[in-house]
Amino acid sequence: MARRDIEKIIGELGEIRRMLADPHSGITALQQVQGSRHSKVLEHVTYSMTGVREENRELRRRQERMLSDLGQVRTTVDDLRREIAQAWAHTLGLPHIPGTAQPAEDVLPVRRAPAALEAGNGLDDERSGRAGEDV
Repeated sequence: MARRDIEKIIGELGEIRRMLADPHSGITALQQVQGSRHSKVLEHVTYSMTGVREENRELRRRQERMLSDLGQVRTTVDDLRREIAQAWAHTLGLPHIPGTAQPAEDVLPVRRAPAALEAGNGLDDERSGRAGEDV
């Protein structure tokens, strides 16, 4: 009985070898299918990467434009802040509005203009005080 089983197994192995050697359904066909799938995946990845790179370039251009615009806005705000401080100091420094003649008792007392505020003026002192409290 053992001999029949061995012969049967050898026969089945021979059939499996013939199936694997068949160019239409064997290992060769499997390699071709895998090669085809590999090239399709590689093509898709390459195409997707190209799209991502283009989007990344566009985002960088937009970011550079926004940073440039932000710099212009900051410069404009600083200039405007300076002009307002100068106008405020000039307005408070005048005893009366030019062109209106009023008796001396009607003239309001002159107030001195406060120091012009610069961006971040006094923040370091506040932050250093808070930092000491938080620790």
